[in-house]
Amino acid sequence: MEFENELNNDYLASLLHLQSKSTMLPVSKIHDVILQGLKDFPGIESILWEDKKDAVSHENTIELPLKHGTANFGCLQLITSDKSTLTPFLPYLRNFATLLTALIENSKKESTTSIQERLFEMAPDLLCIASNKGYFTKLSLSWEKTLGWSRHELYEKPFISFIHPEDIEDTNKAFNTLINGQNVNNYVNRYRHKNGAYRWLEWTSYPESEDTFFATARDITDTRAIAKKLQLAASVYNNTTEAIFVFNHKGHILSVNPSFTKLTGLSFEQALITNIAELDSTENNSKHTLSKLINPRSPNSYRTGNTWCKKVSGESFLASCSVTLVQDKHMIGEQRFICVMNDITDQKKDEQRIRQLAYHDPLTGLANRTLLQDRITHSISNAKRNQSRMALLFIDLDNFKSINDTLGHDAGDEVIKAQAKRLLSCIRKSDTVARFGGDEFVIFIDNVKNTADLSHLAQKILTVLAKPITETSSPVSLTSSIGIAIFPEDGSSYDKLMKSADTAMYTAKAFGKNNFRYFSSAMMVKVDERLQLEMELRDAIDNNQFEMYYQPRVCLANKEVSGAEALIRWNHPQKGLICPLLFIPYAEEAGLINEIGRQVIITVIEQIAQWKIDLIQEIPIAINISALQFNEGEIRDTILEQCELHDVAPNLIELEITETVVMENLDKSIKTLQDLRNIGVRIAIDDFGTGLSSMAYLKKLPLDTLKIDKSFIHEIETNADDIAIVKIIIALAQVLGLDIIAEGVELSIHEKMLNNLSCQHAQGYYYAKPMPVKEFVAFMHQQDIEPLTK
Repeated sequence: MEFENELNNDYLASLLHLQSKSTMLPVSKIHDVILQGLKDFPGIESILWEDKKDAVSHENTIELPLKHGTANFGCLQLITSDKSTLTPFLPYLRNFATLLTALIENSKKESTTSIQERLFEMAPDLLCIASNKGYFTKLSLSWEKTLGWSRHELYEKPFISFIHPEDIEDTNKAFNTLINGQNVNNYVNRYRHKNGAYRWLEWTSYPESEDTFFATARDITDTRAIAKKLQLAASVYNNTTEAIFVFNHKGHILSVNPSFTKLTGLSFEQALITNIAELDSTENNSKHTLSKLINPRSPNSYRTGNTWCKKVSGESFLASCSVTLVQDKHMIGEQRFICVMNDITDQKKDEQRIRQLAYHDPLTGLANRTLLQDRITHSISNAKRNQSRMALLFIDLDNFKSINDTLGHDAGDEVIKAQAKRLLSCIRKSDTVARFGGDEFVIFIDNVKNTADLSHLAQKILTVLAKPITETSSPVSLTSSIGIAIFPEDGSSYDKLMKSADTAMYTAKAFGKNNFRYFSSAMMVKVDERLQLEMELRDAIDNNQFEMYYQPRVCLANKEVSGAEALIRWNHPQKGLICPLLFIPYAEEAGLINEIGRQVIITVIEQIAQWKIDLIQEIPIAINISALQFNEGEIRDTILEQCELHDVAPNLIELEITETVVMENLDKSIKTLQDLRNIGVRIAIDDFGTGLSSMAYLKKLPLDTLKIDKSFIHEIETNADDIAIVKIIIALAQVLGLDIIAEGVELSIHEKMLNNLSCQHAQGYYYAKPMPVKEFVAFMHQQDIEPLTK
């Protein structure tokens, strides 16, 4: 340690000059003064009286020991040319040595204190001395740097005033421990920074005397924050549901979390001796492996991908992996990676199911409308670019509704699935079969070379679909109708092409079903006409353009009117009166028949109520019910509602239904008819004898009346078969206790023969044509029925 010039030449020379004045010491004889052996003062090597260039030859030296107590710690060496001249002054020189000894020791003490002060001041930790009164008496510079307060500000207040309120109680306990003479180690509390924030300090303190204690503190705020982050990271690592593992560039696993062991079945110990290549599954022939996600030469430090892995059990699972390269400059010669892994096997299965539901029909597995449109739209773009052709075959199963009505919807589903399989067997792998809805299918043929091939395909489909289906409880046979449209001739977009194929299909149905038709522009004229008629029908419903005509029926026994049949007419604002045969089929096709039928029921019941006033009598009225209205309408509720509203007895209403409609679903028909009979409505089978049903079913039906079809009446006077059939029908009605009405009576001979066969009632032009309300009222005012024809 150096004295930093406390003992320099001038200072030592001044001491010797002072000594010489009191002792007459011949200092002129002394050339060099040397301090030797000062091991604790390596900076003091030689103190020269004057420059050596002026020194004479050194002939003699005087050495005086420097003692501290009895121990020598150095030597004062005086070099002179005349030793004898200094000998008498040895006592004085010894006093000088003693003085020098005291000087050196004092310098040593002062130097040590200075060093300690400097160390205290510059210490990185927070050093302090405090009194037992609770005030700081000495603070290192680091307090100002750490807490922002000046030391003067810290001296002014008790140190407890800087403590966080929550830590005051524990700090007082620690302070009392020091006052009691015990050390306090590793105590932690919070000190207030000048900016209002608090810093965490860790203390080591011990008593220095009865009144003071010494303490050192370290600012551990940042350390604690880092520790919390590490603790949080460890908690996330250990508790996350995602499997996490760390491995090096060679694929050796270095660390895993519990979720990894749970997912793979590997224990922690097993994982640490496993290479990631051992996790790859070869069962699924995946090109993506964990190993390929690691590429030390890749500039990307983050990579993701899906790969098939395997568990200890051998079970494979699809894993979503995110691999991150750990950037750490302290790792030399080894790269480390963190992989976050999730089992997405079920997720992918769910996605596939969702995709299947989104783009495929759930019943048949065929493409649905969405997928069909996507494929056709894409192919149209390619076809326009490549100038190629493509085709749509729109297929509808004929009379499929009867399957649902007679055998039930489960049987109907089986039929749809069976026909879907048959359609798939008719096409190429490159073609698409889609279920368009209900009993409709569409086949999309791409890259059509020859339209003749489409005809062969259509005929093949007709033949295959017509074969009996055995998947149902009883074998079922269905024909089909097919419409064909070709791109680009019949449409340049998906919508136009589909509309053309649909139009061609309806044309095939119109030509007797069980055939196919190519689209032609002439078909569109009929389509436009049908659409125009549909719009006009909607206007007719909204504007009450329908009118009821009434045709009386006559009791053959007394020639009196026994009732009437209500027949609808359409008063078209431009076309005039339109008969039902020209618009009812379109109303059924457009889904308007239920509303029209409801208006008919309301009008008839209102009319019955009015006739009670005008004719002072109640007239039973028969109303024709369509198949759709019978199966899907709310006839019973409408009749009940209107009869209650107008005070009309339901037994004045007779509903006429064809036996074909009834036989479509016999069990359902029986229930529906019975519900109507229960409220008093009468039931008649219209056009009886024209259906194919067994007459044995009649006894199961809740009926009131049979109406003989007019086709058996027109030639009854000349056709023996007609006479025989009419006889049988009348006899059957008599056995079953049913009323019988003959339709189409136009001649007196018809009336005479029917009367002879014991037919109860007759209806036809012989008595009256269908009439509007006013004419019918006038007709009813006649006392006797006069035939219109003879």
